[in-house]
Amino acid sequence: MPPVIKVEHLNIAYGDFSVLEDANFEVNEGEIFTILGGSGCGKTTLMRQLIGLEQPSSGSIQINGVDITNATEESQKIIHQNMGVMFQSGALISSLTLLENVLLPLTEHTNLPENIALECALLKLRLVQLEKHAHFYPANISGGMIKRAAIARAMALDARIIFLDEPSAGLDPISHNELDKLIADLAHNLNITFVIVTHELATITSIADRAIMLNNKKIVAQGSIPYLMHEVEVPFVKEFFTLHTIETQQNRKA
Repeated sequence: MPPVIKVEHLNIAYGDFSVLEDANFEVNEGEIFTILGGSGCGKTTLMRQLIGLEQPSSGSIQINGVDITNATEESQKIIHQNMGVMFQSGALISSLTLLENVLLPLTEHTNLPENIALECALLKLRLVQLEKHAHFYPANISGGMIKRAAIARAMALDARIIFLDEPSAGLDPISHNELDKLIADLAHNLNITFVIVTHELATITSIADRAIMLNNKKIVAQGSIPYLMHEVEVPFVKEFFTLHTIETQQNRKA
């Protein structure tokens, strides 16, 4: 089966400032794929390229076989409707209820009758265990619930690829674990592909299938998580997992 995302010889630069050079990787259907690296290494910048918010300097990004870097406007529209995004803060509209937030993409991008659109939005909230909170406003729910509602909105148009930027940032350990379990369940039960920017070791080791690691403007390693943790001899990779393992153990003791 061909990959749902294929990146070839991707270069990202802003003027003379290079962010990423000659990046090559693939993401397979239904897997949880993580983008790892230190702060400021270009993880979120790469995600913005993958979802079409920015154009690379050169190279190609194929989504389901279509190169989004030179696709027609109509092709890009179709591709984007098959993708969902959750930014780090959740980015819910505070003046709208959870139901209205999830309903928004349906009213903007489809011609569904109102009752059908409402049922679709409620179904997405049900998938993230928030149906009973449909009429709550973002200010009245927890951080973990905001993240789940943001995932429901990302799935509103039945997206098959969902991008998550630091989904567990700011969450307590229990909410973090619940969110990880939800992502894993959605991936495995609905065959949704998740691409996650994260540095959370708990997420990486518990639900990720594969990862790429960025450092010094390059992909320095890629593969399964056990491979990255135990077989790769690249100093940055070894240090990353060692330090994050120590940090995780200290947090558990605290």
